[in-house]
Amino acid sequence: MDHTLHTAPLPANPHDVALYVTHLGSKLKTSTIRSHLSAVAFFHQIHGFENPTSSFLIKKLLAGHRRRERHTPGRKPVTIKLLGQLLSALRSGNFSPFQRKLFRAIFTLMYHAALRASEICVTPNACHALTASDIAVIPCKQGEALKISFKTYKHSPKQPKPMIIYPTHSQTCAVRAYKLYARPQAQRDGPAFLTTLGRPLTRQLISRVLRDLLTSLHIKASAYNTHSFRIGKATDMATQGYSHAQIALLGRWKSNAFLQYIRPTVIHGTR
Repeated sequence: MDHTLHTAPLPANPHDVALYVTHLGSKLKTSTIRSHLSAVAFFHQIHGFENPTSSFLIKKLLAGHRRRERHTPGRKPVTIKLLGQLLSALRSGNFSPFQRKLFRAIFTLMYHAALRASEICVTPNACHALTASDIAVIPCKQGEALKISFKTYKHSPKQPKPMIIYPTHSQTCAVRAYKLYARPQAQRDGPAFLTTLGRPLTRQLISRVLRDLLTSLHIKASAYNTHSFRIGKATDMATQGYSHAQIALLGRWKSNAFLQYIRPTVIHGTR
């Protein structure tokens, strides 16, 4: 009987190590995973190979494990499935017709464009909020799309490139939701989203509506916040096999920092 030990070819690349980490992550703590990676690093170094465990990808993957262990509240993703549930709850909840249009537009746009709260709301510490004139409905092959022209955003270059959001022709379509909400052309000055009283939206108001909807769905609301839409889009894209570059481009991440938000169990799906 052949008792030869079959080992993986060396050197390993960061993607191989990422798969190994996700395998260990289902049953080991981050500190134990680091011990395993130390052995991998040592074995590569004594053979004169580059250490694959020191890559940015692995560092962020470990950071994701550590964050999950700490059970940090407010960081679960609003995936496309949960977004659909939220919109259904919004339709049946105790909201006015205007509020339903407003929050449907906000939630779908925050998901599909991976928007930060500071890009939706006027906040004391940032001036990145989109204005009504920054969002335009334009023609496209699928019908109509949304063109978002950012003036600034966190870590933005001097002249940010516009983003195009295409229609999905589904319940969670951001284009249709925004068209139903959009104010008349004569009222296109000021913030893109206003309350019933014509005041700029606040993060607290969006958080409260999100919390109420999650509670109505019997979902632990404290595990989500306004950033959950952005996390959910990144998570869904990773699951669907989009590259890191594509995810970072859509979410306007300066680096692969988004990896800390993606559940480690889906990281192997990226390419």
